[in-house]
Amino acid sequence: MLGLGLWLAIRTLPEWRPPPRADSALVRIAGAEMEAAGAHLRSAKVQLGSSPFSGAYDRAFRLLGPAAADYLYERSDAVARCVEGTLEVPGVASGGVTLAFDAGGRLRGLEWWPAGAPFRPAQASEAEREARRAFVARLEERLRGPDAFVGADATPPPVEGPILRRPLAPRAGAPAEAVVRLDNPNSTLQVYRTLHDPSRAAETPLRLTKIVPALLLVLLVGVLFLVLLVRRRIGPRIAYGVAALALISLSVGGIGSEHAYGGVFTYTMLVLYHLFLVVYLAVLWMVAESLLRNTVAGFTTSLDAIGYGRLGPRAGRAILAGLGMGAFIAGLRLLGSALAARLAGASVHPTGGAFPIPPFSDNRSPLFEGAFLAALLVLGIALLRGVMQKQRAEVLAAVLFALYTSLWAPVAPWGAAFALTLGVATALLFVFQRYGLASLLVAAMSAALLRDTLAAVRLAPHALAALLAGTLSLLALAIAGAVAIRRPEREEEGRIEAPEYLRRIENEHRVKHEMDLLSRMQLALLPEKPPAVPGLDLAVRTVLATEAGGDLYDFVVEPTGALWIAAGDVSGHGYSCGIQHAMVKAAFMSLARDGRTPAQVLMEIERVLRSAGKTRLFTSLTLLRIDPATGRGLLANAGHPYPLLLENGSCREIPAPGLPLGQGPPRRYEDQPIELAPGAILVIASDGLYEGTDRFDAQYGFDRPSQVLTSVGLFRRPAEAILEAITADWRLHVGDGPPSDDTTVVVVKRPNLFA
Repeated sequence: MLGLGLWLAIRTLPEWRPPPRADSALVRIAGAEMEAAGAHLRSAKVQLGSSPFSGAYDRAFRLLGPAAADYLYERSDAVARCVEGTLEVPGVASGGVTLAFDAGGRLRGLEWWPAGAPFRPAQASEAEREARRAFVARLEERLRGPDAFVGADATPPPVEGPILRRPLAPRAGAPAEAVVRLDNPNSTLQVYRTLHDPSRAAETPLRLTKIVPALLLVLLVGVLFLVLLVRRRIGPRIAYGVAALALISLSVGGIGSEHAYGGVFTYTMLVLYHLFLVVYLAVLWMVAESLLRNTVAGFTTSLDAIGYGRLGPRAGRAILAGLGMGAFIAGLRLLGSALAARLAGASVHPTGGAFPIPPFSDNRSPLFEGAFLAALLVLGIALLRGVMQKQRAEVLAAVLFALYTSLWAPVAPWGAAFALTLGVATALLFVFQRYGLASLLVAAMSAALLRDTLAAVRLAPHALAALLAGTLSLLALAIAGAVAIRRPEREEEGRIEAPEYLRRIENEHRVKHEMDLLSRMQLALLPEKPPAVPGLDLAVRTVLATEAGGDLYDFVVEPTGALWIAAGDVSGHGYSCGIQHAMVKAAFMSLARDGRTPAQVLMEIERVLRSAGKTRLFTSLTLLRIDPATGRGLLANAGHPYPLLLENGSCREIPAPGLPLGQGPPRRYEDQPIELAPGAILVIASDGLYEGTDRFDAQYGFDRPSQVLTSVGLFRRPAEAILEAITADWRLHVGDGPPSDDTTVVVVKRPNLFA
């Protein structure tokens, strides 16, 4: 693919033809042209670059079709022959200038940045404006040559506007041209000769279709970065390496001379802009990588192994596969531009050169561009994996990647640009799915490296720095891949430590999983439903908090028919709470037998807990032993909320003081007689019921359960309906979602057969 694309590009695209001559003779020609226009050129030098006048490439192919390649080459609009220096215009100002010449050494145009531009503090005087108009008029005459101005724009208006196009009389066999002037008062000046465009497309259009998506992406990345930073789920190690490579790549092409860009102020702004690009790339990579790692437990990449110096076969395959796919992508892009040039005039045409001039320049510097594209695709995949199935997420991410990058593809119309970028996206997605993140990064970078290195070969000797940097980079990747793939497998068998933030996330996931297991174990220790006891109606419900807590309840039926009821709460959450929960349950099940009272059982459970060793946990526990036939029983309490008794339409607490089970001074518990008359209702609830809070942190309290129990007609309902009424009113107060503490309610009703 690379060979096919390069062969067709050399035969079709003007920038791939042998570069025009750019020697010191051009400096003398430039000086003479400026003297003739009434100005003085200082500190001049020659260089090859892209055309300083926007739209020349697109306009040529749009108006001339395939013949545009010859026109652009002859006029040096594809690869511009430029003279840069300082231009002094007497009576006006002095500032940086770029002069463009065609292949025959004729002046094609001028771009001038007077001193102080683009923010000149004072308005020009009338004398300065007059001198500037005279200079522009002489310059237009130089660009016009022997040709005549024609049409409605032949005579310039008395007050110049920012843009003026003056068509030239067409010559036989030559395309129609015009002299265009973009004059921003007190600022930049452009005067150049170009194709006459009857459609009068704007020379400097505001590309909102490019600016808005780019700004939205910056905003999205910034928001995601802040979210991940606050949640401490971001790792910078690989991003720092990627940013360092991008910074080196940007430095190869250089920022540009002071003269070319309008003084120290603008030069400083360009330096800051390049630094912003590097920081933005680092942040984008951090966000994309961190989100991707968050979607896959234990995710590692060959980049991690390379960072630890473990270059093994896995990394070697990733590098070599990335190089191969990078060559495919570079060839695909060349093929797309070349085919668009050959089909120009049939609604498809290229809109710009296939490589930046000079190579390694600005945000198209290969290592920056490659890392940015790789991070962009990974970001889309990571975001979409959170909302849909993995395979669909990756395909949709590739489509969105193609949509975004199609805005900058050098072909038109948009459909053709999208088809080209979709092919690139498919290739990048394939190498990512097959070989991983490291291979994706190498593929994206090497595609741009191959483009710029081949361009540097074509532009030699004017691009020696780019040629050297590109060749060394590609050679280093190839050698690293070839060496790594021959190394033994054990080079990558050692454990690769994931980034610290990822280890923390894995620990959080493991703790959450174990807490879920503990919660299920706690539920397994609780009876599924109360036993069926003749003479009593029982109901119970537990609502667990977000973590495994300590609420417990149990029932034991003696051979004599007596019923034991236990309801308690172990302080705290987590493993130790679950262990003490199990100990209390086991002790209760073994001690609740005929012949013991609830107070005696509490004392024995206290002894069991103390014998288990020192602990900071306390357990509140209420024990009730009741005879279903008579409703008489004994109640003992160890620090649990007092039970509520509803009888004869009134509700009251049963005072049963006692310290919770656990460490501290010796305890003594007493049995309190209790009797449930027919129709009476006993409610035993944990503190989670009374202390449940609403969104204003107001507690449910002790009064509302009593009010629910004394509601008209509630005493006539079964225990399950009474339990439902209490929990529904409590849920109305605390709202949806898990409560802050476990909540358990046990309802014991002695039915009234005559109700």
